[in-house]
Amino acid sequence: MSSSITQSVNQLSYSKALIVSVFIGFFYYKFLGYDDGSALENQIKQMQVDVQIEEEKKKETDRVLAEEVEIKKQVGALSEKFKEVTQKFPVNLKSDEIISTLNSIASSTNVRVVSVKKEGVLAQELYEEVPVSVELSGTFNNIVHLMYKTAILERVTNLGDFEFSNPGNEYNGTLKMVTKIIGYKYRAPVEKESDKQEAQPAAGGV
Repeated sequence: MSSSITQSVNQLSYSKALIVSVFIGFFYYKFLGYDDGSALENQIKQMQVDVQIEEEKKKETDRVLAEEVEIKKQVGALSEKFKEVTQKFPVNLKSDEIISTLNSIASSTNVRVVSVKKEGVLAQELYEEVPVSVELSGTFNNIVHLMYKTAILERVTNLGDFEFSNPGNEYNGTLKMVTKIIGYKYRAPVEKESDKQEAQPAAGGV
């Protein structure tokens, strides 16, 4: 009698243990999830992708910074070159001086100055343009010689757009050229109003 009761208790305990084991297994798979290593592998792959993306971003940032440094160098070099050019600009230059220089060059190159016209001064940031419209007459070679001598003047001088034409019905070796001779003079930078206000002492200052 006692042995049968003991056997029944053992069977009951075994059944309970089996039920509990099944429940625990179901809970683990259902709620905690089962990881056979694939989830961890996917996490590692995602981390590698994220690292690669960050490295690409860093490379792009380094490239942009390098370009910025190069641009600053180029701007600095251009600024220095511009300063060298502006140092050749006279502080005072009038149209009459340009016309006088033109007459001298025209005489030495056998070119006739047909007409001259003073134009208005064009103000730029650090210099002013002093243009003079001219009409010249002479052979092609002589006019080109005049243009060359004008371009190599110590004072910076430039020739604007020019146009050749035949002054007569038949070509006799003489051409007419219409152009502008442009002289340059230095112009001191204009102080901005904001800079003036910053330079003034604050009200009530000692």
